[in-house]
Amino acid sequence: ETQGTGSGTPSISIPGGGLGVGAFTYNGADQFSVQAGRETLIDVTGPFDGTVVIPEGTTSLGITATGDWTIEINAPSAAQRFSSTASGNRSDVLSYTGPGGTVTLVPEDLVLTVFDADGNASDVANGDDLAEGSLVQVNATGPWSITVG
Repeated sequence: ETQGTGSGTPSISIPGGGLGVGAFTYNGADQFSVQAGRETLIDVTGPFDGTVVIPEGTTSLGITATGDWTIEINAPSAAQRFSSTASGNRSDVLSYTGPGGTVTLVPEDLVLTVFDADGNASDVANGDDLAEGSLVQVNATGPWSITVG
């Protein structure tokens, strides 16, 4: 775990290489932004407690903040697993272990970012198919649910 206050550029290491799963908390009232190279992973105003996918090859993060923050970087195997349904109320990373199927999302306009085994990202919306073995990024600030069937 890495902790800090305010803006900074902490070095990170992704266990096993490849994609990582980063758990972030921030307790400030102002902007909290996390960059991996040119990719924005998080950009919120106010407190944040969630999990995001860290791109392969990332060795440091650019953090813009005024308050205290923590980061914990894990391998994708640390993601919460689900085989048919999952729900939450924050940004999260999930590992889909089911046989594949059509996605039903609540809210219906929720869009998932799905990563394949090679780290390629694509968007999955309500009614789309989700493949077995997908790493799923849910970007949400309120309640959500995923059902695959």
